[in-house]
Parts: sequence; C-alpha cells; structure tokens
Amino acid sequence: MCAASAARCIPHFRDKTPWTHSQRSAAFNRSNEHDDRHWRFDPCPASFARVNFGICGSCPLIRVICIIRPHKLEAVKSAIAAVGVSGMSVTEVRGTGNSEEKASWFGGEQQLIALPIRSRLEVVAPDELQSEIVSAIVSQAQTGEHGDGKIFVEPILDSVRVRTQERGLEAI
Repeated sequence: MCAASAARCIPHFRDKTPWTHSQRSAAFNRSNEHDDRHWRFDPCPASFARVNFGICGSCPLIRVICIIRPHKLEAVKSAIAAVGVSGMSVTEVRGTGNSEEKASWFGGEQQLIALPIRSRLEVVAPDELQSEIVSAIVSQAQTGEHGDGKIFVEPILDSVRVRTQERGLEAI
C-alpha cells in the first residue's frame, strides 16, 4: 500500500474529527461483520477527493500508461495521434512482467537478459477516448508473444497548465 493510500485509510476515531454520515459512506464501505471502528477502504481516489477536498463531478480525465516493445513505439504513437491525442510522454524503462527469463542469441552467443528494455508511453486524455486509445495501442503493439506489454488506465483528478493556470480539459 502506498503512502497516499495509507494516509486516506486512517479511521475517523484516530484523528478526533467526527465525520458526517455522507462523508463516511462516500469514502468508506461499511463492513457488517465489524463494529464502527473497522472500515474497508474504497480504493477509488476520486470518491475520496470529492468528499475530502471538494472536487465535484466524476473524473473527466484519464491517464493511459502502456509499456510496450521499443520497436513498436512509432506505430503506437501514430495510432494514438490518429485517435486525436497529441500530447504524450515516452520513457525508456527496464523491467519484467509475468514471463520467465529466457536466453536470447546475440552475436552468435546465448545470453540471458534479465531486465529487457521497454518503452513506457503516458497519455492524458478525456475519459470518453479511453476505449479508442486502448484499442489503438493493442492493435499496434500486439505480436502474440510473451512480453508484448501492459496497459494501465488511471483517473486524473485535475490538471493545471502552469503558464496560463487553465484547469481540467482546457489544460491538456
């Protein structure tokens, strides 16, 4: 559990500030088999932020993070641009997922590559483009072999353009 999640999980009896019923029900799901001191945390950061920080409405923005093979990067970038998303961040990363380590042939020798190089691409876009972005990534990055990559989708609570202080959809 990350530090931000742990900070949100502090029950109301520890910080001495009583929560109203609407705050409690929005941020936590009550568990019937325990008394009032035990709560099961709702993992959605948007519901917590709406209750505790006054952010209203659903999350209009998402962040799509994909980790793909480096030679598929140009095709994926073009497919995302065709959907209508222009801004993206690309990072070279090393890592391994669920697949086992296996030896590959390089220069006539068999070598074990423990942490292969991958490309990490991040895109922030309106929520309604989620399915189009994910299908564009899958169609261009899929080879059918182990190590094709992963796609993660997260809600973004707010965005701010530093230069003009625009917020939300206008900032992206």
